[in-house]
Amino acid sequence: MASNYCSSMPTMKWKDVVDCPPFVQITGDPPQPAYLLAWMRMEITGEWRAIVTYIRQVGERPAERMLVNVGAGRVKPLMPPAAYKDVRRIQLCRDGDIRDWEPEPPAEP
Repeated sequence: MASNYCSSMPTMKWKDVVDCPPFVQITGDPPQPAYLLAWMRMEITGEWRAIVTYIRQVGERPAERMLVNVGAGRVKPLMPPAAYKDVRRIQLCRDGDIRDWEPEPPAEP
């Protein structure tokens, strides 16, 4: 019988595995669990939105992977705060470009 084990491959420890994006819940009826991919700030309005992905299946149709952005107020954490520290923050700029978001430097007193 053939084995899936390959002696030439290094042994991986769980800590070496790439992490999944943190898990959140989108409020609504019904609530929707999702993975948080990024926070997006709208430069014009200053509004923050969450870019999330989840699987949707309705009836007998095949499952679909959804990629949506929702208002930040609709996103509730499901994991400890440390799980969200590395979530990317981007900004949709007035000129249509998307850039990494950088907080404003503190004002001089």
